[in-house]
Amino acid sequence: MTKNNSYRYLLLIIAILITLTAFASTDDTVEIMAIGYGNTLEEATDNAIKHSLELATGILVRSYSSLDSSLTIDASGLVYTEEFKENILTFSRAYIKDYEITSISELSGMVELTIIANVRLKALEATMLRNRIGIKDFQGDKLLALFEANTQTVENAAKLTEAILNDFDTPKGFWRIGEITTSIVSTYDENAVLEVTVDLEPDVESFKGLINELSEVLDIVASKQITQTMKLEQADSWLRVELSSLINDQDCRYVVRVLEERNDRKISLKTYFFSAKDDIEYSVWEQFKKHVDSIRSYEFLLTLKDEMGSILFNSDLKNLAQGGLLLNAPGLGMIYTGQKSNQVIIAPAPLYIEPGILKINVQPQRLVWRISINKELLKKAKRISVDF
Repeated sequence: MTKNNSYRYLLLIIAILITLTAFASTDDTVEIMAIGYGNTLEEATDNAIKHSLELATGILVRSYSSLDSSLTIDASGLVYTEEFKENILTFSRAYIKDYEITSISELSGMVELTIIANVRLKALEATMLRNRIGIKDFQGDKLLALFEANTQTVENAAKLTEAILNDFDTPKGFWRIGEITTSIVSTYDENAVLEVTVDLEPDVESFKGLINELSEVLDIVASKQITQTMKLEQADSWLRVELSSLINDQDCRYVVRVLEERNDRKISLKTYFFSAKDDIEYSVWEQFKKHVDSIRSYEFLLTLKDEMGSILFNSDLKNLAQGGLLLNAPGLGMIYTGQKSNQVIIAPAPLYIEPGILKINVQPQRLVWRISINKELLKKAKRISVDF
């Protein structure tokens, strides 16, 4: 068996392990309260976020122990391993959907704060298994039986790619809600018109977490990989590059390009080439294309709550276009074009394809809605949230 084939069979085993975890948890997120300490507010917040991940990991570990008594798992030492720190804590915010600071105080010159974090449980769980975190031993005969019963290496390599894209909610996971501002613009009868402005910000750490996971698969499967750096032209709020400037390969016409770095009107793209002649390579590339095709629209949910946390009002906000960004198109961080090559391009920024041109939006995305709300309900409202 060649080294490359050994890697591909390893992908199969990992994919099987991921499939088995469907029984371990059913919720996308879990709410965790955690405390963090630090010399600054930022440091304390970062430590609280990492602590919330450690607690969420303990929940997952305990769920595996209850499902299969054959697993011997050490939850107490799990979160301190170097492998865990490298693969989870480095991209800690990638696994946090959102969080709220509930208290801040000083203790012996240190900042102490408490947060309530919504942890992306499925993404954390999948990363644990892909890196085989926390499992000290397993029943090899059962694993071997599963391996022999699933010889479809091609199918499982594609499923692993699909799992990673879904775990990180690609491309929605590249974004987070920033500042929310409100104002009353008019009233009529018993209603008021509330204007809500939301800053949609790139979540670079979540993007890096996704790419870290994908690279473990793509570096093995793709025929070859290169990094290309080029200058971009500025046009209003867009950076432009000709598709003909992007390096292609005559033998591998299926391409995935990932943004590595952007600054001073320069861009670096990590490019993976896939051959249609290799079933494994083509199936993995095809999974990217299917994922892009599945993106139909983006919806925001606005919620008003009273001081007790009860919901007073909520509304779906759809079909929004702002500053050249069409939210009913798949350009919010992941896009496909058949020009020059069959290409899927991934970046934590709005993307747009014109004939022969790739455009990357660099303008902060400020989204504005106006909604009509009953005045009496509005008087009781103490908290507003926007979920994306």
